[in-house]
Amino acid sequence: MNRRQQEVIEYLKEENRVLREKLGRKRFLLSLEQKRRLAAKGKVIGSDLLRQFGALFSPDTILKWQCCLKTPKQSPKLNAYAESWVRNVKRECLKTR
Repeated sequence: MNRRQQEVIEYLKEENRVLREKLGRKRFLLSLEQKRRLAAKGKVIGSDLLRQFGALFSPDTILKWQCCLKTPKQSPKLNAYAESWVRNVKRECLKTR
């Protein structure tokens, strides 16, 4: 790692410390997409580096998101099932008696 990269890392660590001080113990409410992005990046660098550099979320939390958020809401099977169900309900509701 060169000197410039180390300076950027030190800056980001300090920025995270300042954010944590400013926010205190308040919980963050993240969208699923934000959790997915953090989980994907966290998985790549691993829990050891997350412990060293991550300040806003615990490594366990980030890696837990990875397990829980693998399947996006727009899953093809789920969408196909939902569309089929809606078609059936419409058909039943619009039947003439």
